Amino acid sequence: HANDFYSTVSGGIGNAALGSASSVGGGQNDTASGDFSTVGGGYRNATAGDSSSVLGGSFNAASGALSTVAGGGRNSASQVGATVGGGRSDTASGLVSMVAGGYGNVASGDSSSILGGAFNSAIGVFSTVAGGSNNTARGDYSFAAGHRADAYWEGCFVWADATDEDFQAATFNQFLIRAAGGVGINTNNTSGEALAVEGDVLINGDTTSTTSTALDIISSTFSGGLLGYLMNLQSTEVIDSGGSDMLRIRVPPSSSDHFQFIECQRSSLLDPDTEFRVWGNGDVTADGTVSGGGADFAEMLPVSNGVHSVEPGDVLVIDPDNPRALIRSSAARSTLVSGIYSTRPGFVASERDWDQVAVDRGFVNMDAPRTSRDLPVVELAKEIGEIPLAVVGIVPCKVTTENGPIQPGDLLVTSSTPGHAMRDDDPKTGTVLGKALGSLDVGTGIIDVLVTLQ
Repeated sequence: HANDFYSTVSGGIGNAALGSASSVGGGQNDTASGDFSTVGGGYRNATAGDSSSVLGGSFNAASGALSTVAGGGRNSASQVGATVGGGRSDTASGLVSMVAGGYGNVASGDSSSILGGAFNSAIGVFSTVAGGSNNTARGDYSFAAGHRADAYWEGCFVWADATDEDFQAATFNQFLIRAAGGVGINTNNTSGEALAVEGDVLINGDTTSTTSTALDIISSTFSGGLLGYLMNLQSTEVIDSGGSDMLRIRVPPSSSDHFQFIECQRSSLLDPDTEFRVWGNGDVTADGTVSGGGADFAEMLPVSNGVHSVEPGDVLVIDPDNPRALIRSSAARSTLVSGIYSTRPGFVASERDWDQVAVDRGFVNMDAPRTSRDLPVVELAKEIGEIPLAVVGIVPCKVTTENGPIQPGDLLVTSSTPGHAMRDDDPKTGTVLGKALGSLDVGTGIIDVLVTLQ
């Protein structure tokens, strides 16, 4: 029946057009109670909002002014301008909100939207859930998609893969991706790396730059205080049986020696001041001080009797039968003295290509995924019979008082005690190992020595 001015019921059974200029096209038990509202048909649909409409389906309700439910079942558009495209048990309760379809979705934020999926929520103003399941766009202007993504804060973009656990933004304006199989940019990332990028990438870059960079990270937050980390690489575990490089830079083998692997600049792009470079031929240049983990400079040299015949802190001399190799000292005041077996060298020099040594010894396959252990240079050197000989700097040294107690500043030479140094008040040229920085009253011990061969 039609009970108000200009209302119309075109057919069906049990239908009612109760609002002014309302209409029901057909169906069963449909009600158009809002002024200028329309129910196209279906079963038990209702339009209570002025100028609202339900096109069909069942148990749908458009109760907000200018609201629309296109179809489906048990859907609700309860706020001004709200829209539900279809699906089942979807709700658009925010001002001008929209649910395109799906099941059990709720768009409660003003101007929020859900494109589909199931059990998604768009709560923030202008928030969006693109689809998937159990996602929440909670912050204003936030975006969520995938499975159990939670864009909790304002301005967040959160995409989560099929992993069945929550993935939530930690602060404002974050762009987060959970992808257990890795992220690929211009590549399908068949290797499964966390991030694989092919091609040139510019992040927060200067559009006036004419250079092509693999990765350019520019901070705009520095204000004279602590800058923090521009890029922070962290490893949660060490995998001995696989590749565990924190950062690897690869270039074509045809790259020239003048190619720069790494460059650190100060000042603007138009007036750069380069502070640090790593060149393609392995050269490293820096304007400032280079500090290592130890306090000495060491040279890798072989040991004639094998590395197990010596130990850190031993005084070493040149082997007269093998001038390129070392042996532990055993005679007093030897002019063959060469240095001290470094305990923890700060800088290590060698004539060898250690990458090639690692390949030749079978520790690393440089052309395939790593399936065997990697060794630091010092440990790898031991495998081929070499040790780090400290020739400059401060290093722990074995000493003896066979020529009297040792005091700081004493000149040291080799002693008759194998691998030990002793004091000498009037040493001959070519016998001095270094200067004592510590003291020893009696017997043998270990003190720091400033290595100064002379």
